[in-house]
Amino acid sequence: MSTTAPESLKMQLTYVETRSGEFKAQGVPYKAIRYLSSNTREIRYSHETHRALDGEMMMLPRTGIEPPRRIVTGHTPDGKSTTIFDGEVSSAPNVGTRFWVTKGWPTDNSGDNKDLRDESPDRAGIFQTNGTNFLAQDVPPGAVVPMHRTSTLDYGILISGELTLVLEDGPPLTLSEPGTVFVQRGTAHQWENRGPDWVRVIFVILDAKPFAYTNADGAQVTLEEYHSWSKAPT
Repeated sequence: MSTTAPESLKMQLTYVETRSGEFKAQGVPYKAIRYLSSNTREIRYSHETHRALDGEMMMLPRTGIEPPRRIVTGHTPDGKSTTIFDGEVSSAPNVGTRFWVTKGWPTDNSGDNKDLRDESPDRAGIFQTNGTNFLAQDVPPGAVVPMHRTSTLDYGILISGELTLVLEDGPPLTLSEPGTVFVQRGTAHQWENRGPDWVRVIFVILDAKPFAYTNADGAQVTLEEYHSWSKAPT
């Protein structure tokens, strides 16, 4: 089954494979994708203002990188440590594969062992106010994540492939060694996969205060958050 996304949703180009096997280009923003099955890689389009898309099922092409195994621990009713989730989780091009999302600070480890992977962060589906998001991104060859800035502290680790980090000042930085780590401190940045292979990066995203500085005129300037699909503030 296939559908055509409204113009207002055509913010990012993602290739999807329909059940019949035909490849088509569809515009889908990050927060319009929800994972339903780690085994079949099925996705459902959904959006607050476009409920008509609900129920449309498509298949994402395989990335050439195996889905990551996720282990989550918890507690038994009598307080003993145990495993509550253990299995593969789906990965998809250009969109975050969520492992765990927390809302509220400090994090509360009590509860009913609900799978917090199913929680949707409140800013662009990736950034959680007063919370965290633990995720992976698989980036196809030739892909560019346009310049954006978020009011977050991002911890990242390169798992495979080669990724280029572009900042507003200074030369581009190439991450090529698996295990390379980076700390993104609320800076405007762009990611590019200039190589021939898929890239996998793991992120831990923590909410943070917007960066502020005093300009040459002595005025306080706060750098606003903006995302790939929105206009950068002037």
